[in-house]
Amino acid sequence: MTDNFKLLSDAEHIRKRFSMYGGSQVVQEEVAFINADFQKVNIVGGLLKVINEIIDNSVDEHVRTKGEFATRIDVDIDADGTITVGDNGRGIPSIEVGTPDGKEYQMVAAFTRARAGSNFDDENRESIGMNGVGSMITFVTSSMFDAKSADGNLEVHLVGENGQVKRVKTKETVRKGTTVKFRPDYKFFGMETIDQAHTDIIEERVRSLALAFDNIKFRFNRKAIKLKFADYFGSCEVFNTEKAIFGIAKSDGSFQSHSLVNGLSVKGGTHIDYFISAVIADLRDVLKRRRKVDITAARLKQHLRVHAIVNGFPALKFDSQTKERVTNSNAECRDAIGEFDTSKIVNKLMKNAELIDEICAYTRLQEDLNAKKDLGKLEKTKKVKSDKYFAAIGHRTDRIF
Repeated sequence: MTDNFKLLSDAEHIRKRFSMYGGSQVVQEEVAFINADFQKVNIVGGLLKVINEIIDNSVDEHVRTKGEFATRIDVDIDADGTITVGDNGRGIPSIEVGTPDGKEYQMVAAFTRARAGSNFDDENRESIGMNGVGSMITFVTSSMFDAKSADGNLEVHLVGENGQVKRVKTKETVRKGTTVKFRPDYKFFGMETIDQAHTDIIEERVRSLALAFDNIKFRFNRKAIKLKFADYFGSCEVFNTEKAIFGIAKSDGSFQSHSLVNGLSVKGGTHIDYFISAVIADLRDVLKRRRKVDITAARLKQHLRVHAIVNGFPALKFDSQTKERVTNSNAECRDAIGEFDTSKIVNKLMKNAELIDEICAYTRLQEDLNAKKDLGKLEKTKKVKSDKYFAAIGHRTDRIF
């Protein structure tokens, strides 16, 4: 019997079992929210993950400093597929920390080691990052990695190649901020270089962050990004809760959801379910009273498209490392969203003729179809052969039918 036991390093395990950390390595058809619409795109989810991890680091610096630092974030994609992300944050402290291999600069550990970071305070965490592996999976899956971080005293310069540290340099400086320039190992993701589809989605990611954090000046490929709720989510009825913003519009026939939670683009989750279930309960009652329409909650939900911006959501939980669905409890969602008046929301929705007329028309059509089915059942009679019938009652000539 062959002994296949192996003990892999963190870097080896990330590349060997990448889907555990970053999602798909191959091109797959997915539904993405682009230009205020749900579109089918062919993308490599893992590639987008490793790029977004570096962007998210800059946003987290802004969140951790309560908006004082990282007020400018630049994202550039060069023609050869090199990604550059820069911010004017405080910089990673130029101190040395202990590691299993001895002391090294905190910046080096942050990018090259798993389970290293500043996001492990689950009680108070409002950052995008949470598990301390995001930056490392970018480093490990990059053919070129060049990071500089300055804290006003020292600039630490890390250069990596094919997931390995090549050199670390330092120099004195009064500058503050972090710039990361890297080229993903595109062959690892089944590509030659970045294409337009992935570039468009990264740009959409920057647009979403510019909306979620309107006090950060974002630039994508040297172009300033600034937009409003409707610019990103499209036309919808907008509602402000105590701590969040929601938008509701007519769906394309099935329930749709896309939201920004602490800057993360998520497809759905308990925060949406908590909000929309309360709205649907009241909307059903009003439709029944005012329009004489009786529709189930599940069917009514299919007519809706819901969006949200929620910032400052503490201790976010997700269904996986790819962070596509929020899984916090209803109580946690209630605290993060704050109070909202469902009656005011419903009254505003009732004035949306396009939405309400479609709901009523569909419901009445279903009622007509169900009525016809019921009528069809009543009209079905059991066929009885005449010879059996006459045999049972005899051959009288004075029968009345």
